Amino acid sequence: MSTTVASKWKKTKVLLESNRIAKVIPETRKFSPEALQEMLAQYGSVIAKPCSSAGGHGIVKISRKNYGYKIRYKGMKKKTGKFSKLVRALRRLQRRRKYILQRTIDLAQIDGRPVDYRVKLVRKGDKWKVTALVAKVARKGYFITNICRGGDLMRSSEAIRRSLNTNPRRKKRKMVKLSRKSAKILAKKFPGITQLGFDYGLDKDGKIWMFEVNTNPH
Repeated sequence: MSTTVASKWKKTKVLLESNRIAKVIPETRKFSPEALQEMLAQYGSVIAKPCSSAGGHGIVKISRKNYGYKIRYKGMKKKTGKFSKLVRALRRLQRRRKYILQRTIDLAQIDGRPVDYRVKLVRKGDKWKVTALVAKVARKGYFITNICRGGDLMRSSEAIRRSLNTNPRRKKRKMVKLSRKSAKILAKKFPGITQLGFDYGLDKDGKIWMFEVNTNPH
């Protein structure tokens, strides 16, 4: 049976030890009011997600605005003028779960709907075989792409062409290469893993970003 590593922070920390992989991971930090304030000041928008969850559950988008701050959670939008009220609202949503913060990436879109990509690998001996590379398109008005949150699956080549009007072959090849490299790094730290799912996004300039890795991908 494959080892499951639930903690997003634990897996991200391992990958950040590789300079090559670290370059494609948006800044990621453990949640604290101080970290949130610093990242909002630097980036203007941050994604907060539970350290141990899947399927898009509990993910919150926080943005800094002229009037203060905006929170997006599922289909809900909430505004607040004070940082202290923002933190209290987040604490209620967190329900005592541990959270991480990640810089928001302005993803390439199809008809105003953000797109990201899942690369799934299965371990065969000491080799990692790619079994899927698919695109997920967010439900209209949502910022997360998970299928259980109303997102749609799409062929990755079609999604890359429609969102960026570029040849998809090079982008797909790079995602696969990054996934295999990352899989080898993770397998050294967690020898029992036999399957991995990597989540990527392409920003509006076509740069590839790795958001997270799942050891029990669907």
